[in-house]
Amino acid sequence: MTIEKNYVDTHGQSEVAFAFCTLLGFQLLPRLKNLGRQKLYCVDRRDAGLYPHLTLVLAAHAINWEVIRPLVISLENPPSQLGKTQTIMHYLCRLQQS
Repeated sequence: MTIEKNYVDTHGQSEVAFAFCTLLGFQLLPRLKNLGRQKLYCVDRRDAGLYPHLTLVLAAHAINWEVIRPLVISLENPPSQLGKTQTIMHYLCRLQQS
């Protein structure tokens, strides 16, 4: 079975979850409660104009790909799917703590 999309409720989403799903090649599609209190990030800040109704919740900056790139490079030849998953989670949890 190939996973393309994963629907979750508000508690099933986080910056780590979005990055994790993106790196594994599928979309995380949350149903967000209290959208006005959320911060959403564009892949590229120039894309913000594509979402005029979300300007109040869009972050002032886009995703920092320079932080994520080293992780992607380190995963090019993972020893196993489990090793890949553990590496992603370890890296992203360290980023979230800093």
